[in-house]
Amino acid sequence: MTAAPSARVTPRRVRGARKSTERVATPLWYGDSWSRVRARRSTVNDVPHAHYCALDCPDPLALADFYAALTGGEVEELGDFPRDQVTWLEMMTPWNTVIGFQRIPHYEPPTWPEGPRPQQAHLDFLVADLAGAVHRAEELGARRAEYQPGETFVVLLDPAGHPFCLVRDSREGLSAVG
Repeated sequence: MTAAPSARVTPRRVRGARKSTERVATPLWYGDSWSRVRARRSTVNDVPHAHYCALDCPDPLALADFYAALTGGEVEELGDFPRDQVTWLEMMTPWNTVIGFQRIPHYEPPTWPEGPRPQQAHLDFLVADLAGAVHRAEELGARRAEYQPGETFVVLLDPAGHPFCLVRDSREGLSAVG
């Protein structure tokens, strides 16, 4: 008996994929800690470090396209693979982190900030213009969460309902990571 073909798109670096020319957000690194880690990068290769994040969703391609438009990332090409059979898809961010998108049957979005399905994790993105980035994210399909616990960031829900934050970059004279 032969196994059915996999509905998972093979992970690979993207060449010639759909690419957004307008990047709204970059990753957030708090304070000086990231520069210290980066300075000693050669000493941290033997310990685990985050390189990958995966989000459950009902439509991997739609959510990958949303985050690609938000960050300027590149979604891997499907080729002739049927969209409705994709169960896994990856996007490479401009800062070389991969975000994976996994189709989950009967997906139900997290309830934030509390409820029967609380968030398990969320993404933070650093932005130079908070109001402009929020407006752009909403144009792409995000919506503001009802509860907004801070003044220097805005909590939004992506099209699949995952909370993520756009955070004002208050670092003067520093360029954003990415």
